[in-house]
Amino acid sequence: MEESFPTKNPEVLPSGDTSAKRNFMPWVFWGGIFLIVLLLFLSLLGFLWLKNKNTDHLIKLAPIDSIVYAQIKESIFPWQNIKLKEFPFADFFNKIENDILVDVNFKNTLLESSTQAAVILLPDENNILQSVFLFKLKKDITDEVLNQIPSLKIGKDILVVSNHQMLVDKISSVNSSKTFSLATQINKDKIKSGLGRVYVSSNNLKNYLNQNQGLTNKIFTQVVNDDIYLSLNQKKDNWQINISGVSSSGASNYKSLLNNLPVDFGFYISGISLADVFSNWSKLESDYLDFYNQTSENYKSIYNFELNKAVNLLKQPSEIIIFNKNDKSVFGFDFVLVTNKPASEDLDNFKDLVRIILAQKVPTEKQRLLPDGSFAVELLAQPESWQWIEIENNVFSIAQESLNFELAYSIKDNYLIISNQINLINLDFQEGINISNLINSCQVTNRYLIFNSQNILDNLKNYLPDGSILLTEEKNGEIRGCISLF
Repeated sequence: MEESFPTKNPEVLPSGDTSAKRNFMPWVFWGGIFLIVLLLFLSLLGFLWLKNKNTDHLIKLAPIDSIVYAQIKESIFPWQNIKLKEFPFADFFNKIENDILVDVNFKNTLLESSTQAAVILLPDENNILQSVFLFKLKKDITDEVLNQIPSLKIGKDILVVSNHQMLVDKISSVNSSKTFSLATQINKDKIKSGLGRVYVSSNNLKNYLNQNQGLTNKIFTQVVNDDIYLSLNQKKDNWQINISGVSSSGASNYKSLLNNLPVDFGFYISGISLADVFSNWSKLESDYLDFYNQTSENYKSIYNFELNKAVNLLKQPSEIIIFNKNDKSVFGFDFVLVTNKPASEDLDNFKDLVRIILAQKVPTEKQRLLPDGSFAVELLAQPESWQWIEIENNVFSIAQESLNFELAYSIKDNYLIISNQINLINLDFQEGINISNLINSCQVTNRYLIFNSQNILDNLKNYLPDGSILLTEEKNGEIRGCISLF
């Protein structure tokens, strides 16, 4: 006989509890809907707040004939906690404070009181570039400060200051829609996010440069084929740079021949062909091409020397270090050129070219007896009067003190090194900047330029960021780089 086990009857909820559960369910449903709506509302508010903080509130005030518009803004993110006066433009800020807005404390008053700041460069009635500054204020600035300089308050939080009342009036004209704004010309698709932005109008720049047909202006006119868009953003220990609108010869992978750069270098470029540079210059300035052709003919007829063969050495990719200004050198600055070891014939032709140039610059004097018994001095441009001298082991030099001319070369480790200073030939730069570390931190593989803002020419130093600036071209034609502070 099967044994039956007692089974536990399921508990039956009282009818009152079932009613309470049914009454509770609508509250859960509508409470969930409320929370979703609240989250969407807060997200919308956050989006609008972020959009307002990221929006450039100053570009709309730039006149349409502005050449350069540059803007910086405070970060809204805690991991990029940087104030305007802490941006890596110490030299530029000091120049503004000491030479431009001398009656106002630029950093501790204007920048400290603002969340956004911009500078506009545009020509005045005499076609001279002048600057006007715009600020989006986060706290008010006293009239006592503003009365010391031409200024304009727009709304509650926009401030315009300049040394020139005409420029302040021009901004006012844009604000009142009497003058068109530069913002109408900007392609918003090309503007990248960043804490700093620069826009250069190619048409306005070319119109300005065409006032002077010098070679430098012609080079800029050729390079700038489109409007330039630059963005600047902070990433870890570096500042990242992106530039579009500047044409160049194209990106190519390149491995540096040098390991280090000296602390006092000003400018460094890798993978450059000087022959290509001179060729491009001659296309822009016909006088250069005419001079080259005439010189080539003279050297051929006088010395049976073919100038184009001497240029072969400059055709291969090279690395060049430019140092600061040197008035005691005929070149105007010190330099080092490093390239792969050339063919012996190419090096000999280069050495002969230098000897011919010196012979023509400082000809040899020789007395000649004339038929009447008097003497005359004949000037002879004789290259054989000039010789390369081995100064030390495998270091050769040729010099002429009256011309402040010196040139030295050496072949070491299958590299040819040329410099206007013998003491730079050894490339003893161990205490300088490590190139590999710099390019790795900037993540570049193509040929590149490096600027040292602390030792570059004085007229450029005040407008460059602090530290080492590395720029390289990407395959898409954009220029990318970074600023490494030291």
